[in-house]
Parts: sequence; C-alpha cells; structure tokens
Amino acid sequence: MSVSRRIVFPLAAIGTALAVTPAWAHSADGGASLFAGLVHPIFGVDHLLAMVAVGTLAALRGGIGRWGLPVLFVVGLVAGALFGGQLSPLPWLELAIATSLLALGGTLWRPQLLPGAAVSLGVAALALVHGYAHGSEAPVTGAFAFFIGMAVSTGVLLVLGNLAVRFAGHIWPGRVVGLVAAAAGSALLMTA
Repeated sequence: MSVSRRIVFPLAAIGTALAVTPAWAHSADGGASLFAGLVHPIFGVDHLLAMVAVGTLAALRGGIGRWGLPVLFVVGLVAGALFGGQLSPLPWLELAIATSLLALGGTLWRPQLLPGAAVSLGVAALALVHGYAHGSEAPVTGAFAFFIGMAVSTGVLLVLGNLAVRFAGHIWPGRVVGLVAAAAGSALLMTA
C-alpha cells in the first residue's frame, strides 16, 4: 500500500466517523413502505457502519461464518425490530449502539482472536440492539413492508462488507472499516 493510501484512508475514516450524530442515525422517515425500509438503514450512519463491519468480519473469519454471521445478523435485526416496534424506546439504546461500534472496530483489528461462539453471540446481540432501534422508529401502519425493505437493505450492506475483503484479498479493508466503526462509536459516545 502506498504512503498516500496509508494516510488518506484513515483520514477519510476519521472524517466520516466525526460526521456521525444520533440525529442522523435515528431520523424517522415517516414512510410506511418497502422503499422507506430499504433506505432507512442507509441513512443511519451508525447502522450502515455496523452492517458493513459485520459483513467484513464475516469475510475475515471465513468458513461457515462467511455467510452464517450475515444470516444471523439479519435474523437478529428483524427480531429486534419486531420487539422495538411493540415496546417503548430504551433510554440506553444510543449508548449500546455506540458501544457495539467500538466492539466491532476492535474485533476487526484481530478478527481471529475471539472464538466463533463469542463472535456469533456478539453479532446476535448487536443485531438485536440495532434492530430494536429501527423497530422503535418503524411506522405503525405498513410495518411489514418496512421490515422487509430493511432486511433486504441490511443483507446488501452485509454482502458489500463481505465482498470488500474477498476482492481486496487483504486484511486492510477490515482494519479500515474497523477504524471507521471505532471512531464513529467514540464520536457517538461523546454525544450519548
């Protein structure tokens, strides 16, 4: 990797992370459609980073985790969204999302350090947290279409993170995504 890439990628990552605010992450779009569900995860920068990071982690872990972790994340996200749609918002939700980004960022620096069961449990937990945040903002009417769109969009983001590592053939995409996720988590912690 050239010197300019060693400087530009981390600076771009830090700039992106500093742009994250809770208001961006959880702005209700008011829509009750498949399209609203498709775009909702993309406009929440913290959710976007979490999904790409989980896809990247899955690629770096390899084996059954390459596709098992993304499937686990989508299932957990939808389950969390269903709970979030039925229950009231949790006061510590922003803190949990920020912490999940920090954890993902750290895990992406050393993806093989944790045992597979711990990684799977962690991915399931943060999927539930992120899903709960989405579900608590879901429209009351049209929630089914909204959740389908959200699941599809999440799947695409997970695959993009996975493919970034596969095509790069190196660990550095994981470290860049990890740096961005950890910096965004830190920025969110400062505002939570």
